[in-house]
Amino acid sequence: MITCETAKHYLETSNYHVVDIKLIPEGSNHKVFIVTLEDNRKVICKFPIQRHTETDHTSKHLDTLFGGELSLDRETSLYNLARESGHVPAPIVFDHVRVDDIEFIVLELMSGESFAEFLNKNNHSKSTYLSSLNKLGRDFANIQKISFESYGNIMKDKIMPEHLLNFVDYFTTIINNRIEKAFKKGAFTKDELKIIKEFFTEKLWYFKPLLDHELTPPVMVFTDMHADNYFVDATGKPSGYFDLESSQAAPAALEFYGMRFFLFNYYDSATMIEAEQSFFEGYNDAGGLYAPQSDMDHQLIDFLSACRLLELTESYWGHRDGLRDLWAFKMKNILMQYLFTDQVDYISLSNIFREKTLQPHHPN
Repeated sequence: MITCETAKHYLETSNYHVVDIKLIPEGSNHKVFIVTLEDNRKVICKFPIQRHTETDHTSKHLDTLFGGELSLDRETSLYNLARESGHVPAPIVFDHVRVDDIEFIVLELMSGESFAEFLNKNNHSKSTYLSSLNKLGRDFANIQKISFESYGNIMKDKIMPEHLLNFVDYFTTIINNRIEKAFKKGAFTKDELKIIKEFFTEKLWYFKPLLDHELTPPVMVFTDMHADNYFVDATGKPSGYFDLESSQAAPAALEFYGMRFFLFNYYDSATMIEAEQSFFEGYNDAGGLYAPQSDMDHQLIDFLSACRLLELTESYWGHRDGLRDLWAFKMKNILMQYLFTDQVDYISLSNIFREKTLQPHHPN
């Protein structure tokens, strides 16, 4: 168990003189600390961990989203790839330390504040929110100019698995594993398992022609953009992307679903429409190449949202912390609703997150 005390011990064993250390209570794959050093410099320290609900279901150090290897070497290479593109404010990794059986990285604390803090500080101003999303869209137009020859986990020097040229061939295994894990945890009955398996199999085959690498090129996708995992400056312009551990070579839609899932739906349904418009105005103005154009494009984004609902149902099943105890049940209800309506209730989803974030239902 990595606590502030043990993290401080390992840092000081490695010749870092710690004045103050605070846990950032986010992230399921790492323990993350803000550390003040003797010279008054502040850095981030990250230790890999495994979520307790995954202990009996997943090998250690595997990504809960895509099943690929999680390593600090991989994470360092992702930061470097993003930063070296010249378009993305990603942190510099100062050190990768191994002490006994423990390892951690020390990296730059990016400037600014989380998007959630920024919105709260600005009294949840609607115009400020929309303006910031426009700037976010501009950034992602550039991020998605980082492209690859095939789909998969972005490793240090290659994409794994190798030579996968249709995203469905990669994603089918991931989805089937999620379904089986959810069933083993007790999230689905046998009847539900049959319905869900058939539904996802049919949907994946339906989208397969669209997800060939020649029609939909593999680009850099961060995959997990929410209001607490990137920083903005005083104007709302993104100033730091530091949660890249699950980044993929994937269709751009795998990023866009996350925007609907966590950011566009931050308030109410009317504001959600404006938020998506503002983001894609910035995206298109900056030369973005993959904005959704057709009904099928939008269907794909919603289907990928349903895939995330499946993952969160499985991931939170059995999670007990006094706050998120019922989240798995609520995620499952939204997922099952999608199975029968082809519509994702994004506002009900944001209402689940609102229990933790406490953001208002409407902007000002």
